[in-house]
Amino acid sequence: MQQRIEITRITRIALAVSLVLLMHSSFGGIQVYAKTSYQVKENKLVNPKTGKTVTKTVVYKGKLYKKGIVYKKKTVYKGNLYQNGKLAKGTKIYKKKMYINGIYKKDKTKPVLTLSNPQSEYVLTYGKAFKLPTATAKDKISGKVNVKTKIQNDKGEEVKKLDTTLSGIYTITFMATDYEKNTVTKKITVEVSPAEQLEVIEIY
Repeated sequence: MQQRIEITRITRIALAVSLVLLMHSSFGGIQVYAKTSYQVKENKLVNPKTGKTVTKTVVYKGKLYKKGIVYKKKTVYKGNLYQNGKLAKGTKIYKKKMYINGIYKKDKTKPVLTLSNPQSEYVLTYGKAFKLPTATAKDKISGKVNVKTKIQNDKGEEVKKLDTTLSGIYTITFMATDYEKNTVTKKITVEVSPAEQLEVIEIY
């Protein structure tokens, strides 16, 4: 008898909770979302409850719809690449990013940095003209990548140019960074020898 009373109490509590939730949902206290289903009628995506065309952008049964029509142009929606209304097949490069079967794949490969002269160390006589090697960089995703050059003297101070009338060891750093922030660097050193001291002969 007591067990039946306990079950009855639990049932009443459950009903009361359900009633409270229903009242809250009616007045906006709790929002209850129902999964929306769509239908395709005459090549248009419609809401079966209202019969109206779905105007928002949605993916339904693997197809991308915009304003109720399959969107066939190449575009990115929620991080995925679509083409002809479906996830793009194979490996695609779109706006400097790589996608495999429509799914974004982060590029972790550094660009390839090339110097016109592979020599890494130079020794120059005082005052001799010197031209920095040309640096180019390419990336399989980003294509041509800009190369930045930084020149530092033997004190570690950054200078605008290599002055061969000032002896010392200069470090030149070439750096290239692609769209995914993958960075590659190459360094060369240029040693400028001190000026030769002329021997002064005094004639008496």
